[in-house]
Amino acid sequence: MQWRKWGLFVEDDIHLDINYAPLTLDEKFIERSERLLENVFLPSLEDIIVLKLMSGERKDIEDVKKILHQAWHAINKEYLRRRARETGLERSLEKLLRRLGLQ
Repeated sequence: MQWRKWGLFVEDDIHLDINYAPLTLDEKFIERSERLLENVFLPSLEDIIVLKLMSGERKDIEDVKKILHQAWHAINKEYLRRRARETGLERSLEKLLRRLGLQ
């Protein structure tokens, strides 16, 4: 099963579209998602970050910066780093965290 195009996350006038989702759904992804309706899930912030890093689009990287800046205190850093490592994005994430002064 794979999600191909889905979702909007809207908070404080920030719109985060998610149109790139090549990750195969796994138990971790599903467990950490919030079920909004029977078949509608909101991925965790950590998984949204990884999906947007995978896209590499400038808009998606800007979205990641906003998420990290506004929600760093609420993010499960261990899970985020593990998911980034699993998708081959660990270096990209760490580089971005250093630039933002987050560790």
